[in-house]
Order: sequence, then C-alpha cells, then structure tokens
Amino acid sequence: MALLGWVQEDPRAGRGGIQKGPIPRRTHEKSRSGCKNCKQRHVKCDETIPECDRCSRAGVDCDYHNGKPYRKCSSTQSSSLTVDIASLSTYDCKTGSHLNLHAMGAAISAMAGDSREDSMKSVGLTRLLSHFAEDALTTLGSPKAQNIMRTKMPRLAQEHPFLLHSVLAFSATHLGEWESCRHVFTASATYHMSRALCLYLGQMDSITDLQTLDAMLSTCMILTSLAYYGAINDTSDSWIFGTHSTSHYDWLTVTSGLGFLLRQAEAQRYIHESFWLPIIIESDAFNGPNLPSGSREAFNLPALLADVCGIGDAVNEMNPYDKPFRILDTMFSFPTRGQSFPKLMSYPCRLESKFVALVHEKDHVALLLLSYWFALMCKLPHWWCRRRVQHECQSICRYLHMFATRAIKELLEVPKEACHLESMSVDLA
Repeated sequence: MALLGWVQEDPRAGRGGIQKGPIPRRTHEKSRSGCKNCKQRHVKCDETIPECDRCSRAGVDCDYHNGKPYRKCSSTQSSSLTVDIASLSTYDCKTGSHLNLHAMGAAISAMAGDSREDSMKSVGLTRLLSHFAEDALTTLGSPKAQNIMRTKMPRLAQEHPFLLHSVLAFSATHLGEWESCRHVFTASATYHMSRALCLYLGQMDSITDLQTLDAMLSTCMILTSLAYYGAINDTSDSWIFGTHSTSHYDWLTVTSGLGFLLRQAEAQRYIHESFWLPIIIESDAFNGPNLPSGSREAFNLPALLADVCGIGDAVNEMNPYDKPFRILDTMFSFPTRGQSFPKLMSYPCRLESKFVALVHEKDHVALLLLSYWFALMCKLPHWWCRRRVQHECQSICRYLHMFATRAIKELLEVPKEACHLESMSVDLA
C-alpha cells in the first residue's frame, strides 16, 4: 500500500527493518509523570523540561512543563476555525516586506486554541495521508510537480514534521471541500496549518543541507496553494473594498513566499542540487523575468493597455508598470494548462516591491494589470484557487468600474469575461 511509504507503523522499524528475535529488557525507573502526548501514545516520556524529546521530534506542543490538561474546544472556538488562513497576516508596505508569516502563524495558533486533541481524533492521520496520496495530490501543481511529490516527498515528510503537517493540512482542507461534516475537517486543517507554519518559520534560518531545503520548498508550495483557498462569499469580503486598518490582509503577498525563500542565502547554496530546480526554472521564479524588448506591435496585450501603462519599445526600469506588463504579456502567449501552470503561479513572486506597494495602495493601473493576471488564473481548474481568483477578479472589476478613468473601464472587458461578471445580473454603472 502506498500509504506505508508515509508512516512507520512499527516503532522498532528502522532502515534495517524490524528486528527479529527476543529483545533484552533494559533496566529503567518507572514513572507516572510525563506529558499527555506520550501517555496517549503509550510511550515513555523522558520528562525533559520545557519540552520532552518525543514531542520535540514530532513537532507537537508538549504540556509536561505545566502539567495542565488540554481544554476542550468550545462551540465558539470551533466556529472561529473557518477563517480565511491568508487573512491572518500583515503586510508592511513601508518596509517593503513581501511576507509576514510570523503574525500569520501566531494568529492561527491562537484561533486553533487547544482543539488539537478533538481534531486529531476526529480525522485520523492514516485517512489524511491516504487521501493525500490517492486524491488530493492530483489537484496540487502541474503533472511534473505532482510526480516529484509522489516519489520524493514521502521520505522527506518522515524526517521533517513541518512538511508532514502541511501535507495533512492540505488533505484535510480538500476533504472539507467535498465531505458533509466540513467543520471537522476545517478544525483539523487549521491545527495542522498552524503547526506547519510554526515549524516552517523556525526552520527558515537553519537550512543546513539539501534535504532540508527540498522539504522547505515542498512545504512552501503547499502553503502557497492553501493561501489561495478561502471562504469568500461576496466581493465585499475582498480587501479591495476595505481600508488599510480594517480590511482583510492582502492575501496576494502571502503567495510570494517561494520568492522570499529562494532569496535566502542558505537556500541559494543548495538550490542547484534540488529536485525542485526544473520546476523553479520553468516558472522563472528564481532567475527572474526574461523581459522581451522590441516593437509594441508584437505585444499580446491590447495596445490601449500598453498606453495606459506607459509601455514603450524598450524596457524602462523607472516605470513601475513596465516589468509587470511584460511578464504578463508573455503569459498571454501560451495555454493555461500543463507546462504553463508554474509560470502563472510565479507571477506574484516576480513582482517588485514598488509594484506591490502600488497594489496595496489600490493604484488603478496596478489593479488593472493584476486583473489581467486573474483573468488567466480563472481558467485554471484547481479547486483551491478557483473561487479565490474569480472573486478577487470580480472585486477589482467592480472597484475600477466605480472609480477609474474611461480608458481603464474599456480595458475591463477581458477580466470581466474571464470571471463571468458579465453573466451576472448586476448593475455595474
């Protein structure tokens, strides 16, 4: 069974297989102390303060240092677990930070409270791992990336708890999308997402070998996919209609996590040996954009859009819209399935901080370019991004139709058609 590649059922099973023959008993001191996790698993706790060795290696919270029992998750806490994960972070436009997962992880941990015992019991790890290997994995990334995950990730997940928790979070989220008892899977997904983020962030400054980098990249790709997923019921839920102090977090900055990771000095030391390198090269997320220059007649995007963005024949480094326009223009020249998937997903990673700042400030031209990227993303079939990109595209179209110039309004036809806004009985005037 493929699942056995993810889990060692026998605690004595190691690389050399299960030991045969009688095992001599070792003298030891019996103790009824120890943490609750070890008691539930019927294993000996070393009673190390503040965190025992077994809990530390498994990447779970240890309660031995305070001896306090876990609290049951109240109904109020359970209902709060349906929040949009990507809305829990903050973006510091002044410092140009592309990613603030520390606040994101802390917020998720606080909201998850101590529901971990209930959620872990309600959704068994065996079921989550089996579902990921057999179903959920086929909805994640391109076929080439799926093959890497299928063949390389099982071993890495056994050695790196942050990757294992991200796999479990994605699997639980996928089950929650289709199963009737959605709240159970949502609680499980929230817990595993919280653990994955905390452990992932703790490892960010300790990429000491190639295996760790491969596990970090695998985790980042899964967390990025989950950042797209969110319970958006109406376009008014979008950050575009809020203020800087009250709106939901601009989730788009979270999806640039791969670029943030690749810029780390430790990552650059091992990246050329990573099994993810072909996917990263294909996405252009590592080497930067290959920007074409030449006659504007060769552009795939409308000439009016080039005029609005101030695009000429040559690349203009001083124009904040120039690179985003040219990157987007190349994306309109290839199909939206198969090998083009990594390139579409890498767009947020390739945006410069000055353009991201304009998006955050709701600059009309920057939002217009972003809506054209959403128009391409709307054609993707993936369940975890379909709802998000459609609602965000609709929100930008509504916003620009209300406040933008006539030229920008004329250019909204492409994104409006892609997100099916024209088919809705809505008065945009």
